[in-house]
Amino acid sequence: MTSVDSHKISCPSIFFEAENENNTTQLYSIHCKRLDVDVECYVSTAIVSMRGEWTNQTDSTLDCIFALPTPGTVMNVTLNIGSDRVITTAIVSNKDRDELLKNHAASEETVDIIPEPANPYEQYLADLFRLPIYDVKAGDTIRIQCQYLQTLEYVKKGYGLLIKLKFPVSTISENTTWDDIVKVRCKINALSPNTKDGSHIVETTRCKEEKTENEDNHYLIVSRINHPLSFFFKKKKYIYNSLSECGRDFELYYNVQSDTVAVHAIRKGHEEEEEEEEEERDENSSEKDSMCLFVTPPAKPQYTFGRALFFLLDRSGSMGGDVFVEAAKALMHGLDELRESDQFAICVFDHRQIYFRVTLVDATPENISLAKEWVMNYSPDKGTTVMDLPIQKALEVLDTSALLPFIILITDGAVKNEREICNDISQRNNLRTRIFTLGIGTYCNWFS
Repeated sequence: MTSVDSHKISCPSIFFEAENENNTTQLYSIHCKRLDVDVECYVSTAIVSMRGEWTNQTDSTLDCIFALPTPGTVMNVTLNIGSDRVITTAIVSNKDRDELLKNHAASEETVDIIPEPANPYEQYLADLFRLPIYDVKAGDTIRIQCQYLQTLEYVKKGYGLLIKLKFPVSTISENTTWDDIVKVRCKINALSPNTKDGSHIVETTRCKEEKTENEDNHYLIVSRINHPLSFFFKKKKYIYNSLSECGRDFELYYNVQSDTVAVHAIRKGHEEEEEEEEEERDENSSEKDSMCLFVTPPAKPQYTFGRALFFLLDRSGSMGGDVFVEAAKALMHGLDELRESDQFAICVFDHRQIYFRVTLVDATPENISLAKEWVMNYSPDKGTTVMDLPIQKALEVLDTSALLPFIILITDGAVKNEREICNDISQRNNLRTRIFTLGIGTYCNWFS
């Protein structure tokens, strides 16, 4: 069976398997006839809704798979196949899932409701949602509605959204172009108290087959602005003579600025309940509203929180040569980034532990300079790697600090008990220390 993972999925697609002229199995795509994308951005979260149509233009009944490239969380998918079939997905709670598994185990049915590991369509693939569609008859049109949530990455002082919409030539009909099929509408809500309705509408434009003077805006048309948002667009190089055939990804960057910490909440309820008065609602109704809370930091922080950082540097025998040189450079860089409000500690370890100080010290220029000189006195000495003891000591020291605690572990891994170490840490009560691992070299463990 050909794996979808072997194809770089660059757009919402529907695939099916068939033999090619060499009698080998190959993935083919059903032609997309229409795709409407509606995006609602709420500060740092996007709600993406898609409606699309794909038609089986072959002479055969096909078993297909819907593939959606996204790092977000798919909330629901509804498929209308032909004129008489509907498939829909649902999110179930852990309690309902456990009850379903319990009832299934007690029944005599043999159908397995657990994803089959041997089936590549049911294996986990990062940033790719898949849904099987069986028995699609010749001429049937598949109408898909789906919705997913995506957390926006903060890049270069702005929130960024990327939706993959670059359609390969074989995924759309020969007599149509990307512009005829794909439409994107984006609403940006910054939840600003100075905003009339809190919206900013952005629509896609037609593709340009040659460069124009308005090159910076060939992505988007800003049709309305009614609140303070600053926009900047990422320039890219395009192959203009083929752009109208394959299209391009939808990219958007925007910045929300506030002089103070801004806290907002949005609630989405059912339309029928929204029209009713609060006191008339049925308290026993199974219908639930949903709420999302946003906290936006000020553009210019008025103060910073002090941090307590415990650096753990591996100097075991496997860290010799350039590996230790790079590890030491990383530690030096970390020391240079400390603020005067921070405190720090350092431990170099193999099967032994050596500490710069037994407690946290202030991140003064004098202490940082002494720490750098101290580290350079301890190079790898053919020792073995014992990682759990220095981690336990660091956690004990950080537990006594009122500052924000962090452990910075710099290692090449090469230990056999990394799972046990992680399990021991996760079982600690009231653990508030964040652990960052910098893995160096080619022998890092699964967790390092």
